[in-house]
Amino acid sequence: MASITRSELLKDKDILNEINRYKWIESEKAGSDIGFERASREWINIHSKQYLTQHPGKSTGLWIKSFLDLSGAISSSGRASDS
Repeated sequence: MASITRSELLKDKDILNEINRYKWIESEKAGSDIGFERASREWINIHSKQYLTQHPGKSTGLWIKSFLDLSGAISSSGRASDS
């Protein structure tokens, strides 16, 4: 499996929903809002590996999207072209 960065994970709406759910649960336990930064850091450290294992297409999709975004940026800059 390709290595996926934190910023790539945070671009995925399903993962953001999972993090927000985690944030809500942990904030309820703590009795106050733990904040998105802490929730995302904890969710990624604790749950992301299992989530990506249970959703195998997700990690491949994130890698492909990241590659296509990079390819588009290169071709629109004029530095590389398929023509």
